Amino acid sequence: PGALDEPALLALDYKSAKREVLERFERRYLEHLLARVSGNVRAASREARLERNHLTELLRRHQLHPNKG
Repeated sequence: PGALDEPALLALDYKSAKREVLERFERRYLEHLLARVSGNVRAASREARLERNHLTELLRRHQLHPNKG
């Protein structure tokens, strides 16, 4: 059983459910990514193969704060 099996999620319309799953995935992915690189955004962008600006926007959207230093 995973996040997709949650009854509340399955009760949503398709677009809402998809948005919720994507948001959960992004946040969890970003949290683990930052942990692997000790909060280094440059290293995280390389590892994730994302432009640094896009990664920074995702972090801001999910209210995640990388280590500053």
